[in-house]
Amino acid sequence: GCGKSTVGRIAAEMLGYRFIDLDEAISEGEGRSITDIFSENGEMFFRELEAKYLSDIAELSNGGTVIACGGGAPTYEKTRKVLKEKTYNVWIKRDPDSVTLNEEVLRRPPIYGDINKYKELLKTRETVYSMTAHTEIYNEQPEKCAEELCRLLSKI
Repeated sequence: GCGKSTVGRIAAEMLGYRFIDLDEAISEGEGRSITDIFSENGEMFFRELEAKYLSDIAELSNGGTVIACGGGAPTYEKTRKVLKEKTYNVWIKRDPDSVTLNEEVLRRPPIYGDINKYKELLKTRETVYSMTAHTEIYNEQPEKCAEELCRLLSKI
């Protein structure tokens, strides 16, 4: 909900990098939506898939790739380990009151269409985000956020 995919796409284009939305990669690879994976197999199954796909992408990309992960990715230990060890992980922060969630995200557990549940979820995840991120940036304007992301990446 913070603009990870939007900012990631812009930054990847600015850098001449490949962009991968992890949720889209999982959905394409599994042949079904994230919502369907959650409802048919549960969150733990999805988190295992997420960790595997992220690890595979990080291994194969060898740099030059911007990956947008779902907001729950760092909450799972295996995924958190990949994020810390195999990527440069940036926490994109945004005022929760300015967030607009797409329909698929709103249908997923534990939000189930309730924006207030999203805000509560975000608060509970802040600690794990701060533990996992190598740095953080604020997204009030996606283009400016992407420029900041590019600036950060040019230093590593």
